[in-house]
Amino acid sequence: MSDPTRSWQFNPVIVAAPTAPDVGGTPEQTLKLADTLSNLLPYYGSAAMLYQAVMGQTLSGQDLGTADRWLSGILGAIPAGAAAYGKISDLWPARGRGCR
Repeated sequence: MSDPTRSWQFNPVIVAAPTAPDVGGTPEQTLKLADTLSNLLPYYGSAAMLYQAVMGQTLSGQDLGTADRWLSGILGAIPAGAAAYGKISDLWPARGRGCR
């Protein structure tokens, strides 16, 4: 019979595998953090927030309240509106610079 104190020598995979540190977060908190971080990404975040406002749920499937939907819609529309304004202003010449 083998010595139980030396059993680690027979399974090096278990000894070599690092364990993840316990950060104390629940799966729900982890999903909320992932959703928040995805909203901060350039270009993708604006589209994600508009999706959340229209669909009423986050990308991970959590339901949003009315205030969260409004906030997602407003914050998602600001960059989209700024980009649209920039494109439209490039098409039409500014007053005073165009042909008379």
